[in-house]
Amino acid sequence: MRKAKSDMKTVTKSMKMKPEDAKTLEEAAKASDMSFSAYVTTRALHADISVTPEVMCRLEDIVNRCVRMAGKECSEKEEIRKEVDQLWELLK
Repeated sequence: MRKAKSDMKTVTKSMKMKPEDAKTLEEAAKASDMSFSAYVTTRALHADISVTPEVMCRLEDIVNRCVRMAGKECSEKEEIRKEVDQLWELLK
């Protein structure tokens, strides 16, 4: 479970990089709907994981919508929920 923003402490760090690298990172952050620092932090902390927590959240949202659409007719919804929970465990 993720902490609420109000519970997170922050530290300011400065970085040196080429202007073109900064531009690339800023564009990628914007495309991901993230701040520059959130994008850089996420990429650095999850460099060895191809699915970031943000991607996992989006995947979980899709699964939740599918389960709601299927309603009571979906016999696999508990199995799908377990698979999503297992994916979350892999990201920890």
